[in-house]
Amino acid sequence: MRFIVMHKVGPRSDTDDIDQRVIVEMGAFVQESLKNGMMLNGAGLLPRVPRTRIVSRGGACEVQHGASGTNNLLAGFALLKVANRAEAIEWTKRFAAFHEGELELGLVTEPWDLGFGEKPANAPEQYLALMMANADSESGAPPSEQDLKAMGAFIGEMVQAGVLQSTEGILPSRFGTRLRFKAGKRVLAVDGPFAESKELIAGFCVISVPSKEAALAWADRYGSILTDLEVDVLALHDEAAFDGTKKTP
Repeated sequence: MRFIVMHKVGPRSDTDDIDQRVIVEMGAFVQESLKNGMMLNGAGLLPRVPRTRIVSRGGACEVQHGASGTNNLLAGFALLKVANRAEAIEWTKRFAAFHEGELELGLVTEPWDLGFGEKPANAPEQYLALMMANADSESGAPPSEQDLKAMGAFIGEMVQAGVLQSTEGILPSRFGTRLRFKAGKRVLAVDGPFAESKELIAGFCVISVPSKEAALAWADRYGSILTDLEVDVLALHDEAAFDGTKKTP
């Protein structure tokens, strides 16, 4: 079974730094999870870089720079590798044709942001395009055959362009569990469905485990490292829509 374990935090200030203890402990946990095959993918979002919110209504898109909406309940994501934010916005606006509601772009944390080596010259930027839940995604209603065909063609175009690194659709929140941590200890667990969350999505891991109970146990270790925050454990479809992180022989 595949799950996304996603952590969320309150608003960050320009003076927030990335905790070195978290970097060390999370790095060790991630390496362990990669070695044992539990972790498949993941990314964190830079805390000091403003987000871009894209609101899609009736075929029109409104781009809101530096804004984060009140809906941070995730329905899917796409990891994009592009030259700059403007390019990421254009691709995400095209994603909006398949997703009525709110989408958000956040810049991904790279190794050099954490002090591991220097940033390469002319390095591309990676963004997470976060698709927030709406009534359709929460109902679990499948897309039409026409929409599936159009989305497949769009994904193919992004892959061909070298932009799309991975993308996932998330099952309705009624299949998930929300955890809250205080001082590294889990203090609350609530099963879905969830109301919209106002906490900022700060990062995620995609894991493969035998059961939801195993996913929650993994999330307990994840949350204990990150200390005071909210963690959503949400079920994914059996197969990724596209996972460019997998290497083929």
